[in-house]
Amino acid sequence: MHPMILFPFCKSTLALVAIILFQQVIGAVTVSRLTILDEKTNEEIASFELEENGSFSISFVHSVNQSLVEEGYECRKGGIFLVSCLYRNFGAGVASEVPENVLLQVMENGWMKITGLDLKMDYLAYIVGTVSDHVLRIDSQEYSLLGLCGRNRFILLVWR
Repeated sequence: MHPMILFPFCKSTLALVAIILFQQVIGAVTVSRLTILDEKTNEEIASFELEENGSFSISFVHSVNQSLVEEGYECRKGGIFLVSCLYRNFGAGVASEVPENVLLQVMENGWMKITGLDLKMDYLAYIVGTVSDHVLRIDSQEYSLLGLCGRNRFILLVWR
């Protein structure tokens, strides 16, 4: 074999292999999404791109104590994590005491904020719009879950 003939063949073969591997890597890149599913049928209602460590919140009027609550979540490997909660009134269904390493602040405007939570959820479950709308916030965008899902619909939010 003559080395001058072999080298161009190997170079082009290596280039072809590199292109194929690059295409497989690009094709393997998946975008994580926060997806709203109908609990009974598993039908996808809506889906939003949300990267690892991305955050979102859900606000609603609590069905028992009838006050506004906003729950803050972060999406990380392994699931959705409850990281904060903002509310105005103590009562059934909201925390009046917190464990060590979790902070409950009473803010100047009368709101109370719990931070330092790190509770893993495989999914979130809501019955939408029973008392009022549920509002999903991702970055600066707000989405009415009542508008997307309809009143009294049992939904699941999953991140994958």
